[in-house]
Amino acid sequence: MTGACVHHLVAEHARRRPDAVALHAPGRTVGYRELLLSAERVAARLRSVGVGRGSLVAVFGPATPELMAGILGTLTAGAAWLPLGPADPPQRTRALLEQARPDAALCGQEESAEWALRAGKDTPSVVLGPDLWSGPAGPADVPGRPDHVPVQQADVPVQPDDLAYLMFTSGSTGVPKGVEVTHRSLVNYCRWVARANRVDGGVALLPATTRLTSDACLQQVIAPLTRGDAVWLVDEGLRLDPERLLGELAARPGAGLHCVPALWEELLLVLESATVPVPALSSLFLGGDRVREDLWLRTRRLLPRCAMANVYGPTEATVQVTGGFQPAGAELTVGRPVDNVRVVVLDDTGRPVRAGDEGEVHLGGVCLARGYRGAPAETAERFTGTGADRLYRTGDVGALLPDGTLRLRGRLDDQVKIRGNRVEPGEIEAALAALDGVGRAALAVTSDSRGAVVLAAGVESARVGPDLSAALLAELATRLPGHFVPASLRVYDRLPLLANGKVDRAAIAADAARQEPPSAGPQAWGSPLEEQVAEVWNGLMDRPATSPDDDFFALGGHSLLAVQAAGRLTRRLDRAVDVGVIFEHRTVRAVAAAIAGLPRREADGSRRDADAPCPLSVQQQELWRTEQFLAGTPFNTALLPVLVDGPLDVRVLTAALGDVVAAHPALRGRVVPGTDGGEPTQTVAPAAAPPCPVTELGDLAGRSAEQAVVRQARGLLAEPLDPVRGPVLRARLVRLAPDRSYLLLAVHHLFCDGVSLHVVLADLAGAYRARLSGGVGADPGADPLHLRYAAGQRAQLEQGRYAGHLAYWAAKLSRPVPEPRWGPRPADGADPFSFVTADVALGAALGRRLRDFAAARGATPFICLTAALAAALHARSALSPVRLGTLTANREDAAWEHAVGLFSTTLVLDVPVDPAADFDTLVAAARAEVLESFAHQRAPVELAFDALPPGQPPFHVGVAWEPPRPPHRVGPTRFEVHRSSEESQAGVLPSSTAASFVVREEGDDVRLTLEVSRSVLDEKPARHLLEEVRLVLDRLLTSPGEPVARSTGALW
Repeated sequence: MTGACVHHLVAEHARRRPDAVALHAPGRTVGYRELLLSAERVAARLRSVGVGRGSLVAVFGPATPELMAGILGTLTAGAAWLPLGPADPPQRTRALLEQARPDAALCGQEESAEWALRAGKDTPSVVLGPDLWSGPAGPADVPGRPDHVPVQQADVPVQPDDLAYLMFTSGSTGVPKGVEVTHRSLVNYCRWVARANRVDGGVALLPATTRLTSDACLQQVIAPLTRGDAVWLVDEGLRLDPERLLGELAARPGAGLHCVPALWEELLLVLESATVPVPALSSLFLGGDRVREDLWLRTRRLLPRCAMANVYGPTEATVQVTGGFQPAGAELTVGRPVDNVRVVVLDDTGRPVRAGDEGEVHLGGVCLARGYRGAPAETAERFTGTGADRLYRTGDVGALLPDGTLRLRGRLDDQVKIRGNRVEPGEIEAALAALDGVGRAALAVTSDSRGAVVLAAGVESARVGPDLSAALLAELATRLPGHFVPASLRVYDRLPLLANGKVDRAAIAADAARQEPPSAGPQAWGSPLEEQVAEVWNGLMDRPATSPDDDFFALGGHSLLAVQAAGRLTRRLDRAVDVGVIFEHRTVRAVAAAIAGLPRREADGSRRDADAPCPLSVQQQELWRTEQFLAGTPFNTALLPVLVDGPLDVRVLTAALGDVVAAHPALRGRVVPGTDGGEPTQTVAPAAAPPCPVTELGDLAGRSAEQAVVRQARGLLAEPLDPVRGPVLRARLVRLAPDRSYLLLAVHHLFCDGVSLHVVLADLAGAYRARLSGGVGADPGADPLHLRYAAGQRAQLEQGRYAGHLAYWAAKLSRPVPEPRWGPRPADGADPFSFVTADVALGAALGRRLRDFAAARGATPFICLTAALAAALHARSALSPVRLGTLTANREDAAWEHAVGLFSTTLVLDVPVDPAADFDTLVAAARAEVLESFAHQRAPVELAFDALPPGQPPFHVGVAWEPPRPPHRVGPTRFEVHRSSEESQAGVLPSSTAASFVVREEGDDVRLTLEVSRSVLDEKPARHLLEEVRLVLDRLLTSPGEPVARSTGALW
């Protein structure tokens, strides 16, 4: 029967390649020979305590090399394994042991003391320590034969239909259900993974980020061993640290990732902030919960070359029943059935529905579990039929589409997923009712202010005491895993009822939303640091902290929120707050005390007093010069048009805007002109909420709405911003309908760059969320980071730290480059500071080709488009190199990554164009030029502009790439940047720049916008130039190996 069971497959690969790596673990690797020998030692020890075929062995602990050997040793002894987690409350572990009644147990040496407390002396236990990797393995281990690999013992004839593992899942009756899965089912799944998940000839290495108590871990820790690949074991800290996990993935190009959507969204937010390198993932598997369309599209944009799968499957059907990589642009589904798995959709009479129609999803085939351990009635309820007709009723509503993929639409019952974990409310209700002094209990499913699914509990109780709700939740947390504990609990004399006598769960949810937290007295906080910690927490969670002894997790916090809280505290307090600080210390008081002992992070400059004068940065100085003759015009004004889609509380929004202005002193910046020929300085005005007048436009839609918003935006831009007297920010709210508004923000460029606009939007959404839940949204704090940046830059200039970089820019700019030949000039007298705006969409197909071409050549879409633009301009003027100016965010230091201010700086690119060379060569040259220029970005190139001859601009053409920015959701309301095609947006490139090309990603499409002075081009020639660039790009991508001249010839 070799190959028929899981451990047989592992042994086969070990026999063929005994020296291959089986386990990558922190600080060590384990080969297949070593792993199999250790598994045999475990089997021998288990046999010595009576374990044999049909036995059940509890495995307690995280995924370590010892426990991996333990699982294989359990199977080798003929038994099945039952994973139990140290993270679960002890009372929960004891309840599962009582229900499963394992014959023996395994645990790691570090977990042995905790296991003894939970299990007592009734279960024979084997502790797996360092001695596991040495000593005799039993009669099959022949001394002197280093190539020997043990095989399955002849006296333990394990069969495919024998039990492989028992895994508990939530039970609707109040009791967890133990799902029994056989070797046949598990082997079928592993073989399908080996076939379906291949990318570039192999299946990706996946970090084991899922705990052993979830069947999703089997793709990460069991499936690789059955195909002879390595398992990547990680420590618990890595799972909870997005930046560290992403760093590990980046260090392993071609690796993959399998996780729940909530964790991936946290990782994606870090990647979108551009604080860590984007890993070259070959494959991404999202499962365990619904994947939102916007999350899927954001991932596609960021990882265009990554194969992506949205997977689905209940524990009762062996991990996964549908999946497979989905093509870009296709409807988001959960994929096609796994091999030997049958998916049918039935109506309420049990008959199949037509393709595309919805019904209850039923599963059949090799995937099905035996049933629920010790629960024949529940097994018969969910598993119907026998033999080939046996089906499992999932309770999921879905439709099989004509192409064979499955689309899910919800549930027939009240089962929910909390952070990727399956939860039956009935189990929680039973646990609540079992608490001392509690009568009936009921749960309602609702959502928090971030739109995440949460549970609200109501109980009947005559108990009294301070903050009884918190006490009951804390007691419940000792009995159930963290994701089972409701976010809120209300005590009733009698639960609210409907007219028919049933519990009114909607009323419980509504009461939870209205529930007032206990009032904090005026002496609630023992220190300003405690108050800051509480404010950060309150900006994240719906239940605010009101006491120094409030526990982060008792308030509804969980691991993902802890990661966010640690990041916000790091930024706000300028100390490196690790997520472990929150896990270890938990309460406001203890966390604040731990943070107080942390050193300040190193950064350029020192913390500055907002009232003390500070020099302008070099970038600000350059803009200040243009301000002298452009004052009163919108040229140096940045516009942020925010679409607010959904219900909006205007009062809360206004308060949130005030929070953001308070949190970012740059939005209150002022320039103090120099006297008697002295240099100007800058300072910060006191915090005050900016006025936000509301304009009601009635119920407008479509083109009329867009034109009305454009008129309002132009009116706002016509109100000059004054960097000397203020304000430097104006706001206007335009209401088109009760659930559709535009917030228009105009900010002076002296204190705000392009990245800052998106920081403002992100913090505005966060402050709105915090205000809705009673918190204060002023994150990351009032340190005037833009002043610190300017002072640090000036200090480094005085110390000569930029000398080498400045010499590079001076040498480059000493070589003048003529202005491109634009075509017919407008009539004399055209205002050079009046701009024409034209735009063209590349189209989704061309956008995808551009991304794929760039990824295949180790470049970026920006580099490839820049090369194509240089080719088009060369065709007009025969210039080489083509000189282009671009902007860099200049936020390499973590201190500036979430700051508002003018940090961006200019780069000058000289792109050589040889019309006889092919596009691949041109892209390679552009890539080299971009990388070389970026190597010198820390030095402000604007200083080199001073050495240019009068009238000679540093460059004539600018090009900027705007990456996609995801919307920010606050419950049902969405905040996102929304630029009209009619809207002109002045850039921050030097005023003498004749034309600027701005590239914006919009889903799969890419939009190219040209902003050009009316003294250079009128509307029609400007649009013709854009169409020309698009055509050149299309031709170059079609024939990248042909001479560039063939793609640029005969254009005009």
